[in-house]
Amino acid sequence: MTYLTGGVGLDELSAIRAQGCNFNVHMQFTTLHGEYLSDVDVIITSATGATIIALKSDGPFVFISLVLGRYRSSGSAEGSLENRWITVPPHGAANLDFYLG
Repeated sequence: MTYLTGGVGLDELSAIRAQGCNFNVHMQFTTLHGEYLSDVDVIITSATGATIIALKSDGPFVFISLVLGRYRSSGSAEGSLENRWITVPPHGAANLDFYLG
């Protein structure tokens, strides 16, 4: 499983965005007021509930390469949990914005 997480500071933000084209799932985590969040617990499961990956974000962005298909994603931080379905497209990327806290 290939993934990239980070985006804290301008240099790291530029670097992670430059790598985005190499991943087909892009996740962004902010508060309800639009402030970037780090240390988000992220879990991706298959449509049948099997855990594909579980990680803690190092910044507000998580980019993941997944096999084409449908997945369930969850992000939790600051006592808040949000769940989303992901459909990985054959071209481009699925973009998910999570608003937590």
